[in-house]
Amino acid sequence: VYLSLRLHASGLQVAQVFWGAWLFPYGLVAMRSGVVPRWVGAALLAAGVGCLVASAAALCVPAYWPTVRPVTTLLMAGEVPMIVWLIGWGARDVG
Repeated sequence: VYLSLRLHASGLQVAQVFWGAWLFPYGLVAMRSGVVPRWVGAALLAAGVGCLVASAAALCVPAYWPTVRPVTTLLMAGEVPMIVWLIGWGARDVG
């Protein structure tokens, strides 16, 4: 059972690579669209970097994971401005 739990945790770290990689095109589209502020797209790009660094540290150098985790957690919070923007203000009409 313990082995299964450890493999599940590693699988989540591998999935986080794809979650972080998805944030790069999403952030670029948000920055170039003109529908949301550019800083929201930049925050998404920072969140993508945070996800990739966190998963790389957890998979490749697990000894440094406790050191890297606080910084990457702050970077991954860059997804929150997009959520708040879309719920609070929504997308404005470009046309």
